[in-house]
Amino acid sequence: MTLRAKLLLWLGVVISAVFAALIIINYISNRQTELADIDRYLTQLTGKKAAEANGKFQAMEAAPHMLANLVADDPPKSDQEFFRLLKSSIAGSPDAFGAALAYDRGQYDPGRLLYCPYVAKKGDGSYLESFIDPEHDAYDYTADAVNGAWFIDTAKAAQPLWTEPYFDAGAGNVWMCTYTVPIVRGGRPVAVATVDMSISGLSQILREGQKDLDRFASGGYYLVVNPAGVLIAHPDEKMVQNQVNVVKANLDSGRGDEFTAPWRDVSARLADGQPFTVRLRNIQDQNGETWKRVGFSPIHKTGWYLAAVFDEAEVLSHLTAKLVRDILVTLGFMVVLLLAVSWPVSHLTRQLGLIAGRLKEQFQGLTQVADQVNGSSRQLTDV
Repeated sequence: MTLRAKLLLWLGVVISAVFAALIIINYISNRQTELADIDRYLTQLTGKKAAEANGKFQAMEAAPHMLANLVADDPPKSDQEFFRLLKSSIAGSPDAFGAALAYDRGQYDPGRLLYCPYVAKKGDGSYLESFIDPEHDAYDYTADAVNGAWFIDTAKAAQPLWTEPYFDAGAGNVWMCTYTVPIVRGGRPVAVATVDMSISGLSQILREGQKDLDRFASGGYYLVVNPAGVLIAHPDEKMVQNQVNVVKANLDSGRGDEFTAPWRDVSARLADGQPFTVRLRNIQDQNGETWKRVGFSPIHKTGWYLAAVFDEAEVLSHLTAKLVRDILVTLGFMVVLLLAVSWPVSHLTRQLGLIAGRLKEQFQGLTQVADQVNGSSRQLTDV
């Protein structure tokens, strides 16, 4: 390799290294700024949606409180009066699926062990009237810790509660949760007023917010989890129906600390009741466990968390594309620079070669003249 080629090569390497360093530094700076903007956006977005969901839950609480106040001291005297009262309590709420008034043993009528009239909306706009008690082929809500948790937990706590979501196949394959209000008499709960809320109302809020996600990046989605990490709302309804605990599944995955550490952070912060963002991967990810940016905001009425999920690579794709463009532009610039530098040097070398050739020819001509003069001088000396 000639000296000229070596100099050009080293010049190209140095300039390329400088440009590459500047491009990478700029990319890292822009990336950090972009991620900070993403986290702020996630906090704003989930906060807005969580507030909407919270408002929906809050609106649902009015009906059972009204029922509790109406029947606390003067309960209706007949089944039909109870049914009319229950129907009127949920008639104006599209998210209300059903309502009930459940009395503890012997508290409504000593002649009836249990008394719990219940109404549920049917698909045609009419109502289904029924009773929840063993005499009507139902369960004992005062003793069944699983099916009767809505009554037992509320009576025990002596305060209003939202139940965890449950899937009610008997009610028409409805996924719902229940708000319960204790009816206190003589200082102790004697009955519970309830309203069942269809989770589809919550899912509707998430679907309506999808356009906000799509404007930011494709492939984003919402979910809702309880403080333990059990999915309450998710695009994959089977995961909700199977009550998948997404936090536990990832903590028990056996992956390394890089994978599980963010999930430990999520597990701890779901109990704080404060919004937060996190970067993590998920074993349920259908896209090969890519890194996700997730923002969580609490739904204060229930203690659940609403989250928005973005694929980090998708959100940063425009920065990645810009990095590739900058590298290609730099490479193109270097090629042009090397050509621009190498052409005049090559041209100068050729010109110097031509001049050297001409000088060589002239020198050879002078040498011949000198030889001829020298020869003539010798001839003159001999004479």
